[in-house]
Amino acid sequence: MLLPFDWTQLWEIDTMRTTTQLRQLLAREGAVTAPGVADALNARLVAKHGFEAIYMTGAGTTATRLGMPDVGLLTMTEMVDNATRIADAGGIPVIADADNGYGGVLNVRRTIQSYERAGVAAVHLEDQIIPEALRAPRGQTGRADRGNGQQNQAATDARVDRDFSADRAHRRHRGRGLRARAGAARKSTAPPEPT
Repeated sequence: MLLPFDWTQLWEIDTMRTTTQLRQLLAREGAVTAPGVADALNARLVAKHGFEAIYMTGAGTTATRLGMPDVGLLTMTEMVDNATRIADAGGIPVIADADNGYGGVLNVRRTIQSYERAGVAAVHLEDQIIPEALRAPRGQTGRADRGNGQQNQAATDARVDRDFSADRAHRRHRGRGLRARAGAARKSTAPPEPT
């Protein structure tokens, strides 16, 4: 069987933390393309083809591991295990799906610490409190509006690396948190205007 790349190729070793690399990528003008992957082989292929970041998809991970849709069947430890393998294989910043933090405030804290130890550069936390396949009764949102502030604070406090990003994404507006962070990062790293 012929593989699409040379396994003996030595990967360049970059001593900059992936969290810092991601923050710098987000500070640049333009979009950062982070292809979604569900396993280590595809992470390696994404890096090999010159992309600068990877997105670990929860739906892809669930489909790959269980052959099922993403309805909250995988545990935090299974997702972190997969994120570890993807981060190791890719060697570039990984943004990972961290579901809803897998529970309350203490669970969010543990989730952030686990993903950070796994080598992930950023996670996004959804505001879903019910399985994604279920729909809330009419007039209810199915979102965890109460406690989001506490969960956000727990996520922020749990970080060891201050460049590690944990953003909450509303299900219907996924990704806004990172876009807003990218805009803020661009402003904070922009050169001073001439006077």
